[in-house]
Amino acid sequence: MTHKLEQEVAIQAVIGSSKFFDYLKNNNVKIQKIIKQDNSPVTIADYGSQIIIMNEILSSFPHDIINSEENLSLLKHKQSEIDKFTLFDIIRKINPNITIKQLDRVINNEGSKATRKKRFWVLDPLDGTKGFLRGNQYQYAISLSLIENGFVKLGVLCCPNLFFKISKQKKYHGCIFIANRGKGTYIFTLDKYVVQKAHVNTISNPENAIFCESYEKSHTSHENHNKIAALLGIKASPIRMDSQCKYALVSRGDISIYFRLPKKLNSFEKIWDHAAGAIIIEESGGKVTDALGRQLNFTAGNKLTNNYGVIATNGYLHNKVVEATREILKSSPH
Repeated sequence: MTHKLEQEVAIQAVIGSSKFFDYLKNNNVKIQKIIKQDNSPVTIADYGSQIIIMNEILSSFPHDIINSEENLSLLKHKQSEIDKFTLFDIIRKINPNITIKQLDRVINNEGSKATRKKRFWVLDPLDGTKGFLRGNQYQYAISLSLIENGFVKLGVLCCPNLFFKISKQKKYHGCIFIANRGKGTYIFTLDKYVVQKAHVNTISNPENAIFCESYEKSHTSHENHNKIAALLGIKASPIRMDSQCKYALVSRGDISIYFRLPKKLNSFEKIWDHAAGAIIIEESGGKVTDALGRQLNFTAGNKLTNNYGVIATNGYLHNKVVEATREILKSSPH
């Protein structure tokens, strides 16, 4: 089954979100951050993106569930550090057709945190908030996916500042990766006019591979990643960056391996950090599993509690990488 309407709605949603980020940047809007309970930041950029995307989905699919990262109920409180009406004003400058009633409907959407349904959307409105705040804005992404009966069926990953090279002479600033299960992954420009099919690279010798990992040391075990790379004979230094742009780079063949091993045994990944990226790599010919080679399980709630870490590769290297990972984890203190 091809989700044509869902795909079109998802594309329009992430493009609207991208325009919102452009507005914040071009108008020098102060990006004030709030520190959440998990010690991660959230900003007006996260909230605005989430509201724009949720509104687009609910306008076309009013009964769908959207499992999103941010808790919009915080905007209901008068003491919130981010003013709801200031946020609404910015959103309506980008899209005057959005009404206050629609925006309030999104904030009051009580089903936004529901999980384990037969069909639900997974959204990370600003993946790579820390990089966004640091000014490394080419590293952030907007991640949206549709899960049905436990499987990711549609993934849309918008990288607004990632270059998309068409030829030696021509490249675009910003691109969207779109994957339909069984239909491949395609790369669109933000104006949707140029299309290119994504393919992983065919490197099979680990010595020739390049791997990437999270920029933040607190997110993953750089130490174990380096040990695995040494065991595999990888010579190149790792590329460190924020967000699911790492999935995008593997999907289009720039990088061969993406490691994300936790620093602690009881640390689990969030589904919105991997759902869209996973299908985008798989439909490009690559492979995504946990660190032990098991399929990612998106049916356990907001976290991948049935998995340990994540490994994404071009497929040609996957078994070797998993084998090396298991070897290193045997001797790891974690």
